[in-house]
Amino acid sequence: MKLYGFLAILASVILMAGFAVMLGCGDDDDDNDSGGGDDDDSGGGAGTLSAVVHDFQTKMAVQDAVVELVDNVSGDPLGDQWKLTSPSDGNVTFTGIPEGVDLVGVKVTKAGYKDTYQYDFNVGASGEEFLVVGESTADLVALILGVTLDPTKGFAAGGIYWGDPTDENPVGCAVVETDPAPESGIYYFGPDDLPTPDRNVDSPENAANGLGVNPLNGYWVGMNIPAGEVDITAYSGDNVQTSFIPKVFPDSVCIANVYYSKTDFTADPTQAFCTE
Repeated sequence: MKLYGFLAILASVILMAGFAVMLGCGDDDDDNDSGGGDDDDSGGGAGTLSAVVHDFQTKMAVQDAVVELVDNVSGDPLGDQWKLTSPSDGNVTFTGIPEGVDLVGVKVTKAGYKDTYQYDFNVGASGEEFLVVGESTADLVALILGVTLDPTKGFAAGGIYWGDPTDENPVGCAVVETDPAPESGIYYFGPDDLPTPDRNVDSPENAANGLGVNPLNGYWVGMNIPAGEVDITAYSGDNVQTSFIPKVFPDSVCIANVYYSKTDFTADPTQAFCTE
């Protein structure tokens, strides 16, 4: 997904331990998701879920990461039987997921990394990507944004798209609101694909913002968000799209995206003023 490309760039220059964004942590390739997840591809088989664990910044496979399935609503672990340790190539496959369980979340942990959550993975999917965010990346992002990370809060990052996870068209210059609001603000990305305090604005069309907030890339991030469920609303002019993150945990990262579906929005909702 394009979000992951952006996340890799973001992580390489800045990462924070407290963003919360996009309609639903993580983001799967399912057009009917209520929130988050990752790039769900079909073909894994009933009762299975396969993915590779990647470092959020380097996109390299991560060995010895603990990957566990979590409830897609509460975020609570499903049990030790749904916990795996990634090998050198980062590939993990869960099998025997009970019939009737259609969506699961994933938590990835490792020393030197932030606990990283993604939701809305389709059971039966293969070729997924589980991400884990390094502590150093989070600290660097916070430094660049001038934010002090609160270990009792969480953070998430994502993008705003027209389409679905299999057909992503970035919606530039959109504005995001979350409920509850992140205590250290929501930040947007510039043409360099990096978040900046200078673009933390409420009126993206204002000429003072130069190219506008998240011009033609759709990226945003929320810092120090209170733990719990988070509702997300994206605005692009009069076009509004909502979703939610099932649960943000303290001192952790949630990766998520917001999608304006082509069923509900027949034209790209990016506003005309938003040009690079």
